[in-house]
Amino acid sequence: MTETQNEWPAIRIFHLAGGARAINEKNGKVKFFPEIEGRQSIKMEIGTYAEVYKKLESLGLKIYGVDFYYHVIHMSGGAPAEWRPYNRSTEGGWLIELTVQTWRDIAHAAFKKQDGFLWDMSSRIAYQLRTAAWRLREISEAYHNQVNGIIQRSAFKDGNQIMDGFTEFVNMALQGFLVDICILRDYLAEFIAIVFKVNDSGKNRITMMSQLIEPLKKFSVSEPVIQQLKEATGTGGWIKVMSSYRNLIVHSAPLAIAQEKVLAKCTELKIEGKESIPSVLYFLPKDPEIICKSRSQGSHFIDFSNMIEKFAPSGEEQKPTLDGMDYAHSVLEKMGKLARDLARKSPITAEPMVFDKSNIIGKIKFNKTV
Repeated sequence: MTETQNEWPAIRIFHLAGGARAINEKNGKVKFFPEIEGRQSIKMEIGTYAEVYKKLESLGLKIYGVDFYYHVIHMSGGAPAEWRPYNRSTEGGWLIELTVQTWRDIAHAAFKKQDGFLWDMSSRIAYQLRTAAWRLREISEAYHNQVNGIIQRSAFKDGNQIMDGFTEFVNMALQGFLVDICILRDYLAEFIAIVFKVNDSGKNRITMMSQLIEPLKKFSVSEPVIQQLKEATGTGGWIKVMSSYRNLIVHSAPLAIAQEKVLAKCTELKIEGKESIPSVLYFLPKDPEIICKSRSQGSHFIDFSNMIEKFAPSGEEQKPTLDGMDYAHSVLEKMGKLARDLARKSPITAEPMVFDKSNIIGKIKFNKTV
């Protein structure tokens, strides 16, 4: 027996791998998209509002984020739906949302103490983490538009490799994410340098992660977050790889033409016990640091025929590397954890803004939607 509509506080759109969607309206029914004409629609039912997360995961589906439509103004377009990245293993799934709020609470506490520097820094970190979260949604939407476009042209077939007008928008969304997540990287580096009193050799204030790496190697304080950061910025570390992708697009070339032609690959997203959903993969270039070096040193351009051949239609299957959206989701989670752990090192304790009779005019209603 399902809950009543009044106990179902929001319409939810679940962003799944490869641009797929699961839509749960204000009832116990969930429908999967996109659909291909001639195929049977894929549906499932849930008994409670909260059950959907475990039910989707039990089908082998990974949730990247959720759109919440809990007010008529969201449906009319008068206000944006609430978007939240979803990370199953942390903070009840809402790592990014809760970490953003923590940094906002630090900003509020710093404002009350008139600490302009911490107020500014914590406000920037909260804003940039939220920006990176939104970039993930843009990637998911670009994937969704890509697979829908392929379906509309009746060109979807498992394994097909396609480049069309939507493919470049996937590339642009991925680039936007990489740039913004690295801005957040640098804001956190600035915070680390202040809190742990780290200076570069010239005694200048550190404002970028690249300035922090060398001083950290000499930093002997036994602090878990510092040790994690050393590993993340070292050879093969996740920040090192992320920064290499950012450096590639900022200093060398767009992802789509950095080394060879990048195509959207049609794939069937398997649902355990049910049929599959059409989706796409978009492979990131392999070894971004090596590509950067070959371009800056000129070796990339020596053999013109070989260079052009990589961009000519060949019919050969792309070598699988990292899928762009899956990589972005993984990096956002890691950055969210780093931001969460660093928030606990704030010199001023986070303090939520309190609403009471002194600062509220009229009635206020709380609506739980997650």
